[in-house]
Amino acid sequence: MRHVIRLGLILTIICGVAAASLASVYTATRPLIEAQRYAELQAALSRVVPGADSFQRIEKDNRVHYLGLAQGLPVGAAAAVRSRGYGPLPMEMLVGVDGRGQLTGVLIISMSETPGIGTRVRQPAFLGQFSGKHVNDPIALGTDIDGITNATISVRALVSGVREAADLLKGDFLGQIKPRKAIDWAKIPDGDYEGTAAGVGGPVVVRVTVAQGRMTRVAVVRHNESPGHSDPAIALMPGRLVERQALDVDVVSNATITSRAILAAVEAALKDYVIILPR
Repeated sequence: MRHVIRLGLILTIICGVAAASLASVYTATRPLIEAQRYAELQAALSRVVPGADSFQRIEKDNRVHYLGLAQGLPVGAAAAVRSRGYGPLPMEMLVGVDGRGQLTGVLIISMSETPGIGTRVRQPAFLGQFSGKHVNDPIALGTDIDGITNATISVRALVSGVREAADLLKGDFLGQIKPRKAIDWAKIPDGDYEGTAAGVGGPVVVRVTVAQGRMTRVAVVRHNESPGHSDPAIALMPGRLVERQALDVDVVSNATITSRAILAAVEAALKDYVIILPR
């Protein structure tokens, strides 16, 4: 009896030590595991919203969405959805959209479809059919999307998931996403153009000089921004605009509102020549 008790105590000690060791290993590796998952998620989001440099996670109605940002401004969005196919577990996918409402990518995160049959929905040639489709399009199998022989259930599940994501993004996020804009310099007559936009302290007025199809000068001619705080933006933004010959220039750190006011004022000055760029 004493031998049995001793053996039980030994086993208890061994189990306790093993549990403590496992807990220690988990505690040590958890940050690494979470960092790896985060990196994988960022890479996946970048594939379906290629114009974004960061993403904001948003939970709404028990669903997860990601707002894609470029220099802090919304440029696209992605929805994470599930759809039941032929396999025992639902397909999980990410679907991206840009500011014009066009799909920019579909990525299957996980699935349990039949290998070699249903898993063919992962093929780039099949998934590529969705790119460029608009959220208002039917996105219907057989009309907008060609199917895959012997994989009808899997294909229908994927198409249904994309359609669901498109509806979600259209309803929740499309109004927040700003399309990329440019100036059609070839059509602008030489001259000076003035534009106004709201800054921190009131209207910010700029004068843009165009000569021979180029923006040659940008001047902030009137503003009521805070002295000191806004000075870097007023000093640097005109030069950045002239150098880049575009509206999508980097804003000045710690003076972002004034920087964006200058950008908006330049766009207002040349509004008759603004075009929307494809993504």
